[in-house]
Amino acid sequence: MPAGPLLTKAKVHKLKRLLYMQYKPSEIGAELGVTDETIRRSYLPAGAPFSTDENGYIWIIGTDFYVWAQGYLTTRERKPKQPMEKDEGYCLKCHQVIRMQDAMEKSRNGRGVINLSGKCPACGGIVNRMISGKTVQPPNGRGL
Repeated sequence: MPAGPLLTKAKVHKLKRLLYMQYKPSEIGAELGVTDETIRRSYLPAGAPFSTDENGYIWIIGTDFYVWAQGYLTTRERKPKQPMEKDEGYCLKCHQVIRMQDAMEKSRNGRGVINLSGKCPACGGIVNRMISGKTVQPPNGRGL
């Protein structure tokens, strides 16, 4: 089963300039920065509006595609985010939420944001987490 299209707000915003006219998949792909094969294998099976002429060519009406992309962006299924505890962070090597070892406050900026930094217990990599500094203290009380 093909994966769904990777649409972002920025890509959908680019589609605003499409006109009410027929486009080839390669022209839509050029606007989105993807190949026409990606349009055929990912976007069309996901429900993007298109029509086929008597010669088998695929045509996409620009304004209809833009409306579909906006709807797809707002209704696609996303992984539910789970809130992290005060001493947890996301390890970019392990690709999971872990409990930081030796977590300490690294820096503050003038907007009340604190960077907590610690080590991943599984791989030993550095884990950083930006949090609001108004209500949260570093987990082990250490700081700058």
